Amino acid sequence: MQRTLLQILKKATDYLARQQVASARLDAEVLLANILNVERIQLYVQFDRPMSQDELDRYKRDLIRRARGVPVAYITGVREFMSLPLKVGPGVLIPRPDTEVLVEQAIRRLEACRGQGRPQPRVIDAGTGSGAIACAIAHYAPWCQVLATDLSADALRYASENVRTLGLEDRVTLVCGDLVQAVPPGWTGATMVVSNPPYIASSAVPSLQKEIRHEPAAALDGGPDGLHYYRRLAQEAPAVLAPGGWLLLEVGDGQADQVRSILASHGWSDLEVMPDYAGTPRVVVARMKGGEGVD
Repeated sequence: MQRTLLQILKKATDYLARQQVASARLDAEVLLANILNVERIQLYVQFDRPMSQDELDRYKRDLIRRARGVPVAYITGVREFMSLPLKVGPGVLIPRPDTEVLVEQAIRRLEACRGQGRPQPRVIDAGTGSGAIACAIAHYAPWCQVLATDLSADALRYASENVRTLGLEDRVTLVCGDLVQAVPPGWTGATMVVSNPPYIASSAVPSLQKEIRHEPAAALDGGPDGLHYYRRLAQEAPAVLAPGGWLLLEVGDGQADQVRSILASHGWSDLEVMPDYAGTPRVVVARMKGGEGVD
């Protein structure tokens, strides 16, 4: 007798829970929906249907991978970010909901730069990874042009596919290189630099959750104190920004005050700290001195 989806899902949840997967039920549902090629909510109206042997075999393989710590997004190949489906996989950082706050803060400031004879705003996404930030800004602020940089060829392959799939080729340019050092001469004088740089202290990387350790270390390791890339961006971003240009940075837990101090020591002004949805300081905003600004 074939088991129903509900029976299979209960057994899968129990298996993941025994393997100490924290979100066992959610992960079991997401993986099952992916195998059946349906939205997760649709599982609830199909609980009485059986699974084919091929579907069941593929589901079991995915459950074993998840139990071994492989992130769900790497198994499904997709992660949603600001309602945009992004391709992800080994070799690229998985976008997090916290980063949506960075994009929202960027768009809020870019709103003041649109229309009324103003030049088209240009945004530099330094260290783009999957292209999540660049694609979201280009999608929700279509009056802007975005240049996205990354040193990783693997990451840029995913970013390129996401730009193409979302139809953003006319608004997002990808460049291989190191943060803002990769910005070509024609892009200097930009309106804004945004970045979610690596911010975990090197000594803490080996003790991260096993799911996170599957992600590329270069996208996680922020140097001895986790602040290496903030120091670099504080020093290097002015070379590519217009006077009055913005710098928006995502920061790790407990880093906001330190990053704000780093920026202040390099002469940045209008410093602000913005919380994420849980109230944790998550985005540090700064502005270049000089000129009348870009807004």
